[in-house]
Amino acid sequence: GFRSTASRNVFVGFNSGITNVGGHSNTALGFLAGPSSASLKNAAAVGYKASVSQSNSLVLGGTDSLAVRVGIGTTAPNFQFEVRTAATNATIAQFR
Repeated sequence: GFRSTASRNVFVGFNSGITNVGGHSNTALGFLAGPSSASLKNAAAVGYKASVSQSNSLVLGGTDSLAVRVGIGTTAPNFQFEVRTAATNATIAQFR
């Protein structure tokens, strides 16, 4: 990892994981993605400027204007989180 003295970290993307100097077992995927603290453990941030601030957590996407929608079973989610069934293409769970 970039500037990391810890081990078992995986950082992919320009300056991803740049703040991780003492944490371990973290994952960051995306431009400037990564832990917001220097000593998190088992945390992951995925997406453009995604930031995770506590251990044992996974964050998808950024916040505010960088927030993303997450879809399972759909290529174009209409809600912040949407799950669709393949059989009828009906929404079976959604969160705004």
